[in-house]
Amino acid sequence: LRCPLFGVSSKMAMQLAGGSFIISVIRDPPETDKGEDRPLSKYLDRAKALRAIVSPHYNCGQSVVVPFARDAGLTEEQAMGVCANFGGGLKRAAACGAITGGLVVLGLFGIDNPAAYYQALRENHEGMLDCADLLRRNKELGGEKKPHCDALVYECVSLVEKILREQGKL
Repeated sequence: LRCPLFGVSSKMAMQLAGGSFIISVIRDPPETDKGEDRPLSKYLDRAKALRAIVSPHYNCGQSVVVPFARDAGLTEEQAMGVCANFGGGLKRAAACGAITGGLVVLGLFGIDNPAAYYQALRENHEGMLDCADLLRRNKELGGEKKPHCDALVYECVSLVEKILREQGKL
């Protein structure tokens, strides 16, 4: 059995429900993406749910790859393992884990030319793709780390989904 809200096993759902917060099964109407008429995707919904979970922590790379795992032929556990070292810029403030996670997903679906992905991210982030640079710029602008990283995860998930749909992979 799986929790429909978080997509985790029923055992995990019970652990979450037994914590210091309550999981509501009533969902708000779907949000829309940047004023468009279409509802948010199942991939973005799942990424948002993962980023809201405190324990276990889903790093930025895992939060991008796990939503696509089943459709790519992986279990969530396999996706978690593949991306275990993606957090914190590959644990070294290097390449952003969310961006790297997006590359993993594109590769899993047979897309080996990520030029459009890189171009969109560079345009949106002043050419920066490394965790340290992105976090430094965010701090200079007065931003906090968690909301910044969450937004980058959501951007990568949305961009990957867009590319996969345009390529007929979803």
